[in-house]
This record gives sequence, structure tokens and C-alpha cells, in this order.
Amino acid sequence: MHELNYPDLRSVPAQRRLQDDPLLRRMRDAVSFDYIWVCGLDLPGFEAGTARSVDTDFPPLFVEKYIAGNFNERDPLVLSAYRERRPLSDLEAYKQFDSPSGLQSLLADFRIFGRAIIPVERHGVSFGAVIVARASAFLPDEIDYLALVAPPLHDRVTKSIMARYGADFLRLSATEIRCLALCEQGLTSEQIAVECGLLPQTINGHFLTAAKKLGATNRVQTVAMAIRRGLI
Repeated sequence: MHELNYPDLRSVPAQRRLQDDPLLRRMRDAVSFDYIWVCGLDLPGFEAGTARSVDTDFPPLFVEKYIAGNFNERDPLVLSAYRERRPLSDLEAYKQFDSPSGLQSLLADFRIFGRAIIPVERHGVSFGAVIVARASAFLPDEIDYLALVAPPLHDRVTKSIMARYGADFLRLSATEIRCLALCEQGLTSEQIAVECGLLPQTINGHFLTAAKKLGATNRVQTVAMAIRRGLI
């Protein structure tokens, strides 16, 4: 887990070295790959293609050149995955989009000849992705397995950042967060009001405000989105 001693989300380094994780080790035991790239947060402006949140064990020089070349915005693998909203290999991606100048030579320099991407979604909208790479192509059954475990890995990798900075970034107040957490435990507005020392009408107002900030349409969805984003 990263030490998050930064004052706000924008102060956190955009590219971070991926920390060791038991789930990541199990992934590698099941499907061999050399590098992994976990990108995107479920926050406006920090989606996968922005490269504003990347946890990876790719060589630092590769990361530097990839982002300097704006390949995060032009990579056929990323473009295809977001258009089709499904896991796929780079062999499939290159049939849909031309590879931008310089990308293939960069991959070859680091002996990367096979990649696969698994988009991470919320309510049908992709905001993150997990990309794996190695010296050979990925087989369909390997991609199927990765599609099962990559989203939980993404959640684990980004959980500490979302828990530390997500609420502040979305401008959720401490009281709104507490209301959502108590609701998740099954408490009614009246019970939450007792816990918080507020009127039930005030509690309902906090729920409405939190729903608006999270883009939800009802209380159940608001709590679900808070959980999904690691806020409670």
C-alpha cells in the first residue's frame, strides 16, 4: 500500500510503482506475464486514457516514453477496448486501429510482443483498465481468466487512493459520508438522525446532496456508488 501523505489527489504522483499484492501473485501464477499496468480512477478527469493515475511495474523508461508520446490517448489497444467495452488482445486491436508512429518500436525495445486489456466499468461506463504484457500473444482462455480477476485487482490497487482522496475530490462532507456508511449498515433516516444528533429531514437532505454529487438517482444507488468508489 502506498504511503499517502499528500494534501490532495492532484498532489499524488500520476505514475506509481505497483506494490506487491497476493492477488497479483495469483494472477501471475495462473497466467504468465512480464508487466502489468493498472490505470484510471472512478473520478472525473482521472479516467484510464488520461494517464493521471497509473500503478505499474513496467520499466520506468517505458512509462516515460509511452506517456511522452501520448500513446495513452492513441494506443489501438486502449481505443478498441473502450469502443467494444470488452477484454481483448492487441492482435484484435490492430485490426481496428492503425498503430501510431513509434509505438511498435517502443514495444519492441522492451520485448513486448503481446498485450491484453481488461476494461473496468461502473454502470456500463468504462473508467479504468488493467493491461498485461509479455513477449508472446495471449490466448483467449488466458484473457477470459484475466477478465475475472483484473477488476478486483484494480479495486484493491486503487482502494487506498479512493478512500483517502475520493470524498474530498467529490466534495462530499464528513456528515454525508457518515450517513452513507450508516445507511449501508441498514439504518433508517430516523436511526441515522439519532446517531448523528440531527433531524431526519436534515439526514434526508444530506442523502439528496450526496446523490447529486455522485450522480445517483436514489438512495440505494448512492450507497452502492459510494461503496464502488471505496468511499465507505
